[in-house]
Amino acid sequence: KSLNSKEKPLKKQNLFLTGLIMNLTNPKVGLFFLSFFPGFLFHDSWPFSKQFMVLGIIFYLQAVFVFSCCALLADRLGKRLGNSVNTFFWNRVQALTLIFIALILLYP
Repeated sequence: KSLNSKEKPLKKQNLFLTGLIMNLTNPKVGLFFLSFFPGFLFHDSWPFSKQFMVLGIIFYLQAVFVFSCCALLADRLGKRLGNSVNTFFWNRVQALTLIFIALILLYP
């Protein structure tokens, strides 16, 4: 597309569905569960499937909590920092931070 063309803003539902599909089809999540969860099995007499289900529910609940908190915080910060004066300032802060990180990586 050309630089002058105006693109439609994405709807929030589209962004949510995109993120959901990306996370559900991510093979790293399945590998995580298969490789790390057996180390956290907690009962000798319970079947593995029930223990995986309990651990999966705990993982799901904490992930929903953490991601919801991050989303709410990002929304509030985005609204607070959204005006042009703050944007100019934060762009400079981001640039200086990235330059600082690059220098640390180049000269350890």
